[in-house]
Amino acid sequence: MTRVHKIVLALVLTFGTLAALFSNPAPASASGGYDLTLEPEGLFLMPGLTAAVSNQSDGSGAVVGGELSVVYSDFAWYGFYVDGVYDTHNKAARISFGPEVGVAFVGFDGGPIIEVGDKTRFGLQGRAVVSLGYVAPYFRAGAVSRDNHNRAFFESGVLLKVPITLDGENPFGF
Repeated sequence: MTRVHKIVLALVLTFGTLAALFSNPAPASASGGYDLTLEPEGLFLMPGLTAAVSNQSDGSGAVVGGELSVVYSDFAWYGFYVDGVYDTHNKAARISFGPEVGVAFVGFDGGPIIEVGDKTRFGLQGRAVVSLGYVAPYFRAGAVSRDNHNRAFFESGVLLKVPITLDGENPFGF
């Protein structure tokens, strides 16, 4: 395991532990127990942090950044996201945006990428995510135009997101 992989693993474990420790329990149900359903209905603003490992044909690196989504949820969910990350291997920032859709805890998003490093480059990406409350592991694949050809990249990482209601009482306590 390289030094970069160890740093990313430490970040993922740290953020995951903090999210688990500081998350509010779900509200109590009428039967006296906790209602553990994570399928709230409504419109949500969801800011979050991103930590991942990026793999490319010429090496790998850490990816860190943030994301902001606006999502309507009613078991199925849909919305729009924008994220910004820094890839240590390419020494470049990437911004992507586009639609996101899902059912229950499985979702997908995708859209254009703008990479800003030694030059500004453009590309496309797609991502699959498994939402487990505040923590969402993901896999992203994309390609950015470099030196007259497309260069593919793959990311494996985690999103740590906090749902904030935009249309009423938030079942998560925010």
